[in-house]
Amino acid sequence: MRIFTNLSTMSIGTGLALVSLLIWFGPAYAQLPDHGDTPVYINYARAIFSGQVPWRDIGIEYPPLALPTFLIPYLFARTPEGYLLAFMAMMAVINAGLIVTTVAAVAEAGGGSREQLGAGALIAAAPVLIGAGTAVSRYDLWPTLLVAIALLTMLRGNTRWAAGSLGAGAAAKIWPGLMLLPVLALAYRRGGRRELTRAAAMAMLFGGLPFIIAFGIGGNGFIDSFEYHLRRPLQIESFGSVLLVSMWRFAGIGGPLRDDVSFGSFNLEGPGVILMTGTSEVLSISLILIANFLGARRVISVGNDDQAVRAAIRFGFAAVIALVAFGKVMSPQFLLWLLPLPFLLAGKRWVTAGVLLAAIGLTGVLFLDYYRFVKEMEPLWTAILLLRNLLLAGLALSLVLPAQPRRALAF
Repeated sequence: MRIFTNLSTMSIGTGLALVSLLIWFGPAYAQLPDHGDTPVYINYARAIFSGQVPWRDIGIEYPPLALPTFLIPYLFARTPEGYLLAFMAMMAVINAGLIVTTVAAVAEAGGGSREQLGAGALIAAAPVLIGAGTAVSRYDLWPTLLVAIALLTMLRGNTRWAAGSLGAGAAAKIWPGLMLLPVLALAYRRGGRRELTRAAAMAMLFGGLPFIIAFGIGGNGFIDSFEYHLRRPLQIESFGSVLLVSMWRFAGIGGPLRDDVSFGSFNLEGPGVILMTGTSEVLSISLILIANFLGARRVISVGNDDQAVRAAIRFGFAAVIALVAFGKVMSPQFLLWLLPLPFLLAGKRWVTAGVLLAAIGLTGVLFLDYYRFVKEMEPLWTAILLLRNLLLAGLALSLVLPAQPRRALAF
């Protein structure tokens, strides 16, 4: 697949990709964590290389196409320290690829040099600004790259490969599948039932087949990996959790609240938590369904293909942000999922980029003394996290709410 359509875009994309590598092995390297998720990944890799069958013999909480990102670094390093460096190098390449692909997608959407530079710079800076080695020690940039590839192919008129790439992304970390319905609606708009069938088949091939294979080798152990996530409690950084803490700290309502470590995260315990957990689940699922319904309807009904593509992008990402902003689980790496978004939207691209950048920056500030919030829930750190989550909630609602009157969505 050709990436660049002109020399200017190629220069911007490759230049910022090289800058991202300098950032990655400079400031980002300085943030290498003592923990992160790589100890979990290396345990998976060590078990698989010793002959254990994924999901059947060893419990793995991730989907099947996450496994390559765990196994590849193990080919180069077997110690925890070496594995972390190898994993970091792999993520650096993926991040550079994300920059190149997103810049090309912005150009394909009609964005000029300023928008292309803004899109690439946001992705280059985010891994450092988010703090705590979050980006370098987790594999979330891998499904984000697959989403960016899907957006680029969709903008170039190929809904089949777009659906296939989103299917692969879902097989890597589920959330890209939330963007699939508007893309399938676009396939139907472009080529009727035949194109819809072919796009759905591609999604099943690249997304469904890995799940079928994983179930075939893992059996009930693979099913347990889904039940694991369904049972997760209210994570302490989630919107619902911060609302409860804020009401307790700022208004004296509810409480006392405390943290609890389970399911690999800090979670909230205390009065109102069970109700808020259920509310978060209902709200996030409802907004995801609304975004998909509105997106599919808008894609089919708008006046031209450009508007249809922009609607698919907007409402697809609206579903993802609804999960990030209002779900019962919210980890800092979820913000990395949103990096390709701002400069592919019609309208307030720079405002959207600023909101996302602010949310990422506030996350980095929080990590300067993360445990002051987790353990003591001090007002200052609670306010920082509340502001971060309000920005994300506002961004989600701005995308889900009815669009402006139909008009050309152009840069």
